[in-house]
Amino acid sequence: MPFTLAVGKRMVHGRLVETGRNLARLRRPKPHVTVQYLDAGFVGLFRYGPAGLRPNRLEDRAFRSRYPGRNAAMGGLVLGTGTRSREFTHLLVHEVPPLPTEPT
Repeated sequence: MPFTLAVGKRMVHGRLVETGRNLARLRRPKPHVTVQYLDAGFVGLFRYGPAGLRPNRLEDRAFRSRYPGRNAAMGGLVLGTGTRSREFTHLLVHEVPPLPTEPT
């Protein structure tokens, strides 16, 4: 046979019945491990919002924050590499790629 069956026994209407289960079948993921992707509108907000820019990339004059370039760079790093929230919060200095030699 091209696949393996696991054999077991169970009670059906008071009778002991032998059953088989296909082990080649893919298991469904549990609800807590399903992958969730960001909405396209939220991606723009996450990437440009910390830099003090609106979704159309124009400057937001009401924005008040320190280090907007650093914040936007971290948002771009998270979106570009696909790190999970736990990985991102425990990111170490040597894991971040070095800056380019020429300013961009």
